[in-house]
Amino acid sequence: MTKPSWPRIRKALENLDTPEILELVKELYDLNSTNKALLAVRLDSQGSLELLAQPCRKEIEKAFWPVRGFPSCKPGNAKKAVVQFVKVAPPLEALEMELYFVELGIRCTRQYGDIDEGFYISLEKMWEVALKRALTLELPEELEEKLEHIFSSSKDFGWGFSDEIESLWREFDKARAGEGSEVF
Repeated sequence: MTKPSWPRIRKALENLDTPEILELVKELYDLNSTNKALLAVRLDSQGSLELLAQPCRKEIEKAFWPVRGFPSCKPGNAKKAVVQFVKVAPPLEALEMELYFVELGIRCTRQYGDIDEGFYISLEKMWEVALKRALTLELPEELEEKLEHIFSSSKDFGWGFSDEIESLWREFDKARAGEGSEVF
């Protein structure tokens, strides 16, 4: 048995008629929630994307900045929600969600004090992912400002967090200027 490859699958798809393609898409749709979300976003972009974004934002808010009560300060579920959202979201919207995660994490620390190393590592990793994504996009001014704001608001934290955020920011700036970067 040969390993599936896109060229072989594409060739097979070209030989299918419309009802067969529709049946295949339906099977893929039924297979898992990521496929459902991807098809919904691609075929009904704004409405479906916002429906997917709302629960993702709620998970982030629950972890870092809930409407009532105290945050859980456990970013695991929020991170999973962001990862799922990013799988189907257009690149700019994906970046916005990643930055929202980092922004609320920083706000949480400012409000409630020092958390723990794992908390900061989650924020650092999401920051790195967001900066890498930002390098691939032409950013509107509002996202440029948000990047600057997150960087400037991340000062004076413990566990080496501020140092790591700054280091990633400097590498991002180098990469953007075309100077090469060890990270990006």
